Formats: sequence, structure tokens, C-alpha cells
Amino acid sequence: MVIAIVDERISPAAMAELSELGFCVFALPRCERLPEATASHPDMLVFRLGRELFVEARYYEENRALFAKLKNSLPFIDIRTVSLPLGSEYPRDCALNVLRMGERIFVKSDSVAPEILSAAGELGIKTVSVKQGYPACTVLALGKSHAITADRGMARALSGEGIEVILIDDGDISLPPHEYGFIGGASGVFGNTVYFLGDIKTHRQGNEICRFCERAGYEPVSVDRGILRDLGRILFINSEENYQ
Repeated sequence: MVIAIVDERISPAAMAELSELGFCVFALPRCERLPEATASHPDMLVFRLGRELFVEARYYEENRALFAKLKNSLPFIDIRTVSLPLGSEYPRDCALNVLRMGERIFVKSDSVAPEILSAAGELGIKTVSVKQGYPACTVLALGKSHAITADRGMARALSGEGIEVILIDDGDISLPPHEYGFIGGASGVFGNTVYFLGDIKTHRQGNEICRFCERAGYEPVSVDRGILRDLGRILFINSEENYQ
């Protein structure tokens, strides 16, 4: 079984498409302590590292039944709470917003949950400190070696780690009430497929993005119609895998 963790505001069409593709979908409810735009975004509420799924302690208590069901579906995963509370103002909202690419995590070190930094150190995973508090939102990671982003600072940090990056334009991704959202939040990767929350061809650089995905060994698939929506990414976890 492959779990797909999504924002509860995902469209019925995208929910149905993911289910038809064989994924078991878990929708995260909103956290009242986060800004409305990102209140139920997976990349703001949970982070998976190895056998552990990190979640804010209070959010876990508020949604204990959901996490019990998730744990039942993913027996090898340990749900670990973090003590740093989420808040509505930056950077208190990004304690769990971490980008992992291979044996590296990219974080805003002074705002990420300390438990994540400790766990990464125990696993021998390198921590790369960046100025961007939302690295998981702003970057679509394609495996360990390729990435797509509109954030110039993240592009420099990724390139500095030997990752091949294409820098795209801002815009063409919806995240009301903000002017635009981000490519990492409008997608999710499982296996050799990138699933886009909306029609990737509606993006002004859609063809370029698709070609880059294919060159990196990934097939681009749109699971919804219309403009891309930043819903805090789709987090996929395979219940049959047990790896770091």
C-alpha cells in the first residue's frame, strides 16, 4: 500500500485520480495556529525522515485518531512529536518545512524543529543551512541530483551541493490570497513519476519543466485540471518499504 498525504482542500477530482491510481489518500485537517493559506499543507505539518514521521505535539494530540490510523497503515513508521510549537507568523510556521535530497536536508537552521536536526545527525545526513524558511515548498526535488525552483537563493544552495537545477519564473501556481505559490507545493514524487496538482501545461514553462523531469528520469503526470495549485505537496510513503 502506498499512502498519499495531502491537504484536505485537495479537489475531489485530484482525490479521485490519486485513488484510481492506487494510492490510499490521507487528508490532513487544518491547524488553526498556521496561516489560513497553508493551514493544512503537509509540508508545514509533517516531515518524514527514515522511520520517523515528525509532527508538532499539539497537532498530534488534536488529530490523534487520524495519526493512529496512519500508523496502522504504516507499521514501520514511528510518529515522533516535536516540542517547538507552530505559529502564524514567519518563521514560527516553518518548524517542519524541510527539504530532503539524498543524504542532505536543506533547512533554515534557526527555525526548524531541533529534533529533526538531531535525527539527521544520528542518521549521518548532512544539514545544509539556507535562508529560505520554506525549502520543501519552493523546490521540486527529483531524486538526489535534480531540482526545479523559482527561488534564486535555493537554486544557489542546491547548485553548491552539486545538484542540477532549472530556475523557473514566479507565477502560474495558485496559493490564495498570495500572488502565487511554489512548484514544490504543487507536486509530489513517487517512484519515477512526478504528480502535479493541476495541469502542468498551464504553466508558462510547462514544456520545459516536463522535459527536465524526463531528462532526470521522471514521468510528469497531472492529477487535476486547470492551473497548478500549491497545496503543500503530496507526501508519498510506501507501507512495504523500510528504509532511511
